[in-house]
Order: sequence, then C-alpha cells, then structure tokens
Amino acid sequence: MALRKNLDLIWELGLEAEANADNPVKKIEDYMAACLVPIKSWSHSFLADIQSTPAAKHMLDEHLRMRMDHLLAMVEDGIQSGKFRRFNAQLVAELILVTGTHFCSPEFLDRTGISLIRAIEEMLEIVWGGLVLHGHTSQIDGL
Repeated sequence: MALRKNLDLIWELGLEAEANADNPVKKIEDYMAACLVPIKSWSHSFLADIQSTPAAKHMLDEHLRMRMDHLLAMVEDGIQSGKFRRFNAQLVAELILVTGTHFCSPEFLDRTGISLIRAIEEMLEIVWGGLVLHGHTSQIDGL
C-alpha cells in the first residue's frame, strides 16, 4: 500500500535526521522537517482517500501518535537541557499531534486555502516561537 510505504519512509527519514543532529533544537527541527519531504507529493485526493478509508485513517493516526510519542522524549530532553521553555512536554507533543491530524483533512485545507506542507510549516513556526528559548532559535520556515 502506498500509504504504508510513505509512512515508513517518513519514520525512517525522521530517525535518521534526528540521529545526525547534535543538539535538542536541531534534533526536533530535523526530525519534523524530514516528514515534509515525502508528504509534498500527497494530493488533495490522496488525503481524501485516507480520510474516507477507515483502515488508512487508522494507519495515519497510529503513525502520528507514534511520531508524537517519540517527539515527547525529544521535547523533554530540550527542557532538561535548558534550551526549551519549561512547558509540559506532553502538552507540546499533543498539540502537534492534534494539529497534524487535523491538517490532513481536505476540508481544513480547503477552508484555509493552504497546502498541507504550508500548514505544517506555519504550525512549527508557532510552536518554535513559544518553545525554544532565546539564543537557541532555529529557522523553521521553508523546510
């Protein structure tokens, strides 16, 4: 199935990007940016097919939950290292999970008039703006 291959690729690229980064800010930035490469090819109809097929929707939801569970540990590391503000790490991960899931809805994309990629980029800019302490900032735009 095309979706499974895409999700496996996203997971592999994310782990590889994280492993090559040398600090908590870069780890999360690279981990999240890696997902943007494969999903650039996700069309409106591909997303609609996922949303209308219970097995595919479940597969995507499980993938997002797994990625966010992994992200949770990275956020906790960033907080402990002093590079991130002391927010509840679970809250941060859930915020990204909920928005990421919602962004995969064709209705949301139609309503906002932006692409899935742009929605994720803008969400990451908002999260970074609140999470990363000054002096540890990183460029999210244009990942």
